[in-house]
Amino acid sequence: MKELDDIWDWISDNRYLVLMWIASTLFFIYQQTTGASWDFVVYEMNAEYLCCDGHYFEWTRPPFAPFLMIISATITLFTWNYAAYVYAAIVSAIFAAGAVKMADSFGLDRRLFYALMLSPYALTMGMMAGTELLTLGLLMLFLSYLKSIKGAFFLGLAGLTRYPALIFTPFILLQKNWKKILASLAVLVLVASPWLLYSEVRRDDPIYSAVNSYALTVQQREGMEVPPDVMHFLVPVGYYLPLLFAGIYIKWKDEWKERDWVVAAFALLAIISYLQSPHKEPRYLFNLILPAGYFSYHLLEGRHEKLFLAVIGVNFALAAIFFVPLARYASMDDAIQATDDCMARSNLWVPMNYHGKEAEAIVRDVPHYVEEGKRVVVFKYVHDYGNYVTEDVLEEQPVIEETETYIVFGDVERCSPERKVDRSYIEREGDIRGIEGCRDVFPNFLCIFSS
Repeated sequence: MKELDDIWDWISDNRYLVLMWIASTLFFIYQQTTGASWDFVVYEMNAEYLCCDGHYFEWTRPPFAPFLMIISATITLFTWNYAAYVYAAIVSAIFAAGAVKMADSFGLDRRLFYALMLSPYALTMGMMAGTELLTLGLLMLFLSYLKSIKGAFFLGLAGLTRYPALIFTPFILLQKNWKKILASLAVLVLVASPWLLYSEVRRDDPIYSAVNSYALTVQQREGMEVPPDVMHFLVPVGYYLPLLFAGIYIKWKDEWKERDWVVAAFALLAIISYLQSPHKEPRYLFNLILPAGYFSYHLLEGRHEKLFLAVIGVNFALAAIFFVPLARYASMDDAIQATDDCMARSNLWVPMNYHGKEAEAIVRDVPHYVEEGKRVVVFKYVHDYGNYVTEDVLEEQPVIEETETYIVFGDVERCSPERKVDRSYIEREGDIRGIEGCRDVFPNFLCIFSS
């Protein structure tokens, strides 16, 4: 009974934090009910593959989000339709814990800092792809324990959520003690070791996932670089922009401390990570929410005891106005029925797999797959429809079914049997891209453990 009283006392003392967590969690859960996010469902299918003999797996994805989804599925007794909602609650809790712990560590007011971290962009995009909010929450925990070996644990988890998060590893040097630095690096390796061991057992290469991820997201896009866009910086920061610069001015004028340099360096590394990517979008600057919220805090602190209520109210109002529902894929089940039990290729292969149909991406021309006995499903409402369906293809290739939303090509006399869709990017496209393994992607010294 005393334990229940203690819990109730804690909730009462932190009631505003709890209410903000509940409100943001319900927002994230509602967004998940509006449709399906491409990246999110890939992590969900990766989780099902790892624990429950699922049929779809992408080696380019790190494992921590799928691991949390396995925990979420366990809580829901493996009712995967509801596991996404539990996952959203867990990630929201980790983000809240990171904000609160960082506020305590940096001497900030918990309520105002957490309210600022729940920016409109964090609310609308944090759970969209499944990993941005989780990564930032773990990075805040890392910064909270920056001078402790414990911080490396959270950095390791952030890196196993999104590989680019490892760009923040140099912060470990701020421990200024070589024994602690070496211990922190050892913790990083220890946290990653289960994934490295799994990759070694399955693929004879401990960094097989990282190799595939780099090959897809960087090497494959060389020559197709997108230049930096000012709007990519403005979107994550939003209306905090004038507050951000005013807060920086105030801190610089009063007293610029080590923790301020840490947050500024965090922003710089986040920008460098964005600039290094050939493909660029605002989501790659999601971590700028932290420096924007931190320096905005120093402008707003002390203005009014309940100012955080105004901040969280404005943020939720803007998030509602600019709410981004998830995608709904029209005619998916009908298109799947037209493929019979044959292996499929599609320009919407991820949603097809999520709906239970084994399908891979279209990486060659349609006649090649028809000759192999596969069913080629091309959805007309996807922007790349014309890349696959030309006048020659329509005239020469057999059409099994065509509607206003999709067309299915295939030879009814041939049927390539269905199989699991777990080939890596290098296996699928290595011969096309000239990639055979680690040494075709990374410098040789990074591939010493690769076979």
